[in-house]
Amino acid sequence: MIRVKSQDDGSGFIFSTTVHKEYLCFYSPYYTAAIKGGFSERHKDLFTLELSGKQTKTFVVWLYTGRLEYNAWKGVDHSDVYALYVFADQTDIIALRRTIMTCLVTCLRRPATPGDMARLVSQLPQHSGLRRFLLDEAIADRNIQERENKMVAWDWKKRGYLPEDFPADFYAQLVNGHLTKKARGYGDPTSNACHYHEHVDTQEWSSSKRDNL
Repeated sequence: MIRVKSQDDGSGFIFSTTVHKEYLCFYSPYYTAAIKGGFSERHKDLFTLELSGKQTKTFVVWLYTGRLEYNAWKGVDHSDVYALYVFADQTDIIALRRTIMTCLVTCLRRPATPGDMARLVSQLPQHSGLRRFLLDEAIADRNIQERENKMVAWDWKKRGYLPEDFPADFYAQLVNGHLTKKARGYGDPTSNACHYHEHVDTQEWSSSKRDNL
């Protein structure tokens, strides 16, 4: 067993519990290296996660169940969901990233604010499923605003999307997305969460797409 603890985020709630080392190693190459490899952390019996108490508790529940049911997200807002995804990206837990994307697509649909989006995109690799999802959600929201005559032209700056806040390639996709793919329905996020999942190889991707996973 090994103890995991949340960081002190000033909320007054610090979550600490013990978990099986093998569970962490099964899901995360990062923790496999930290616990079984040559890292100095292998001698530790405590890991402080870069998560709040609420987020750490949610992660531990997922670790033992493999699922994040909709009811399990009660009291967990989008900032918690995004923090868990970034944590899963940093610790290479692909299964958790897939689960989070499924929850976002099916249960927690809401466009991120420009500030949240800019902060998140700067922490995510180009292939990230969350990055693609945020892009699609922003363009979908913009399409709705335009259809309802609430927006004029495609001036993202008026909505708070400032180019200096985003990676150049992402901002270009944001601005040009409606021009390049609008005819194919781009901007209407897919109902298939698998579109935003990561897969270890082409064979797995083909199988998941076929099974609508």
